[in-house]
Amino acid sequence: MPAAGTGIKQAELERLWRRLQPLAISEMPLAVPPPRDSRFGSPLVLSRVHWVRPDLVAEVKYLTWTDDNLLRQVVYEGTREDKPAAEVRRPMPHPKSVPGGQSHGRRQKRMTRRN
Repeated sequence: MPAAGTGIKQAELERLWRRLQPLAISEMPLAVPPPRDSRFGSPLVLSRVHWVRPDLVAEVKYLTWTDDNLLRQVVYEGTREDKPAAEVRRPMPHPKSVPGGQSHGRRQKRMTRRN
């Protein structure tokens, strides 16, 4: 039975490994630790995580952000050499819809289909 994979070729994995090794650090560089419980299988064991300085920028495609601030259905596109990591910011989410079809803070256009 086929399994879902990362889609990253072995050569790219090896290149990333070589790039990440010099960035290894012993302490978590996050102000808030990631959730230890996970719907992705076994719980996160922080002592088994390999932390690195956040100096590399990866470009990814993703379906959405989850309610617990995780990316869903992520596809790795490659590294970005043209963008410093310090300049990367999380994209602002679109306002959530409320009952009645309006969104918080702005009006939504309704699309009509023409035959």
